[in-house]
Amino acid sequence: MRYIITESQYKFLIEQDSRDNWLYNWFRNAPEEKIKNTFSFFSTNPFESFLYNPNNIGRRIPKPNYYKKREILDLLSKKPPINTLDKKTFDFIIGDTNTGGLYIEGEFKDKVDEYISFIDKMENDLNKYQQTPEITSRLKEMEQMRKKIQMFATYAGTIIVPDDMKERIKSWGLGGKEIIRHEEMHGLYDNTLNSADNIIKSLCRSSKCNKEELSSITKNTEVYSYLMTIRSKFNMQPTDIIKSVKVTDVGNSTELTLTIDRNGKIITSKDVLPKNSAVLKAMECCTGNIANSIQILHNTLAKNDDNEKSSNLA
Repeated sequence: MRYIITESQYKFLIEQDSRDNWLYNWFRNAPEEKIKNTFSFFSTNPFESFLYNPNNIGRRIPKPNYYKKREILDLLSKKPPINTLDKKTFDFIIGDTNTGGLYIEGEFKDKVDEYISFIDKMENDLNKYQQTPEITSRLKEMEQMRKKIQMFATYAGTIIVPDDMKERIKSWGLGGKEIIRHEEMHGLYDNTLNSADNIIKSLCRSSKCNKEELSSITKNTEVYSYLMTIRSKFNMQPTDIIKSVKVTDVGNSTELTLTIDRNGKIITSKDVLPKNSAVLKAMECCTGNIANSIQILHNTLAKNDDNEKSSNLA
């Protein structure tokens, strides 16, 4: 059965999503050790302590720095604001009419002067030449780029969504909450200085998706955020263990059947996504196999099994 909601009801739902604490609760319920081992990174110069004592080299490995649970929760408690923009403005900013939401990195605001300065220099260089249709066209492009950069700076550190998001995502097999949670995960990834990059790189080694047109879904931050989309869609918990994943084509859709061990109880969960879903493509690109990627990503980053070292990751 399909329900038609009014625009005011839709805005209310978006406001509800802005108060959604699902991602916060996920990490609150994840054991401290898992968070520590997932969001870890080496200092700028991990071998600094070795430089003045060559005899130390080879005797010990420098330990990485890491984020503690309370630090992750503190970051998540500062939820990025959600700005609903008219679709024309939204599409102008990101240059893509098939996107339902976007988190804009907070550091963009710090770089805006550098970007604008670059645009100024290019415009000055172009103005040195006699005006021709080609030069005029390039100058218009520069002006559009300037406006786009300024708007990125305006919304830096926030999530932007188009006012027609409901229409855009109705065939995606996702709800507004999945879109917002996905973008919030981008925010966390950004605010932890991409510290989970190493673990994602170690898991996603498929060379199948090295094409430029797929670069937007193969970034480490995208892989982790799409994993969170799946976890949200299947109402998973941090300590769930995926025992198996079955992928079945059903017409124009793909059915996912997850068999989950939840504290010793076996649960089977099913849901569908369009075959052309970016979620599925990101999972396929990770290891070359959708089922394998979902299982290895979730289990390695959340598994509650003390017998394996990889279990201590969030």
